[in-house]
Amino acid sequence: MQRPRLLLPSMWLKNKQQPEYRPIDIIKDIQREQGVEITYNKAFRAKETATAMISGTHEEGYKLLPNYCESIKASNPGTTVILNTTEDNKFKRIFMCYGASAAGFEHCRPLLGLDGTHLKAKYQGILLAATGVDANGSLFPLAYAVVDAENDDN
Repeated sequence: MQRPRLLLPSMWLKNKQQPEYRPIDIIKDIQREQGVEITYNKAFRAKETATAMISGTHEEGYKLLPNYCESIKASNPGTTVILNTTEDNKFKRIFMCYGASAAGFEHCRPLLGLDGTHLKAKYQGILLAATGVDANGSLFPLAYAVVDAENDDN
């Protein structure tokens, strides 16, 4: 990936401190600080590059997912993690239930709430969550999954 020439340290720092720093703000700051006009597309690419430098890319995160799942299981006894990938080792779906949540559900009211929400990031999907209700009437997180569609398989 080629770095934009106008990715300034001040812009990188501002992007780290303010994730809502928009490309239009970048255009204004570059114009004010450097006296150079850049296009919206160039500002957008600069923001994407700065974000990748700060947080890493989605691809890097997905590559770390199997090790993350193993470390979760090792450090949380009784935890269930199921990670499914395609034949070419690409993410398909994940299910996670922490051992402490599974044990704590025994003390909840006999009610299970299921809900899902669509993910709007680069790689879309659906976040499914299962929650119980504890003795105080508060939601008690039980398990969650990230899937590609709401269907019987998932």
